[in-house]
Amino acid sequence: MKVLSYDPDACVGCYICEEVCSETWFKVTDAEKSSIRIYDDGQGGLSAVFCNQCGECIDVCPSQALYRDRKGIVRLRKKLCVGCLACVGFCPYEAMF
Repeated sequence: MKVLSYDPDACVGCYICEEVCSETWFKVTDAEKSSIRIYDDGQGGLSAVFCNQCGECIDVCPSQALYRDRKGIVRLRKKLCVGCLACVGFCPYEAMF
């Protein structure tokens, strides 16, 4: 399984990764729809938040809307999601937006 990695020394804060993510998955250029967030600490430091596929969210989902596909990627069955936000509160990486 391919996973995303972040190199803070290479990041220049251009936010293109956010745009590419939203274009790839939602077919629109909208950083709010991106599953990647780049944060500027206001002092020149940048950090990235994104899902690392740990799967902790799967275990807390009461409706089994979250699952791993055949490639091992965590996916959401939108029709089963009840909007309880348990996954958001339980994500150790704060990557559920």
